[in-house]
Amino acid sequence: MEEIDSAAVSVEAGISGDYRGVHKGRQFTVLTTEDWQTACDVVGAELPWTTRRANLLLDDVELPRALYPGDYR
Repeated sequence: MEEIDSAAVSVEAGISGDYRGVHKGRQFTVLTTEDWQTACDVVGAELPWTTRRANLLLDDVELPRALYPGDYR
């Protein structure tokens, strides 16, 4: 896994520079720093976000979400 400070993302090209290239229908995982911190707080451990192996870590962004039982936000 390679960490970079920014990335271009599009429907057509996916994540620019992805070493796997463009794959139609391939999905990627988006994680926010706030949600990752909440998850770490719940489990009582400070873990690097790369533990989750998400493709993108966003800061100061609120992602749309459905509310489920056990949702900690």
